[in-house]
Amino acid sequence: MDWMDFNRDGEVDGFETYVGLQMLAGSRQEAIALTGDDAFYPALP
Repeated sequence: MDWMDFNRDGEVDGFETYVGLQMLAGSRQEAIALTGDDAFYPALP
């Protein structure tokens, strides 16, 4: 079983991959570099 298969359906879908990459990232900047998207992070005041 793949560790990113969070719902254990036997398939790693796009959302699971995205969340897995977020978990691997050590910083906000690294997460954005890995995913190419900053929507996961709310805008800072």
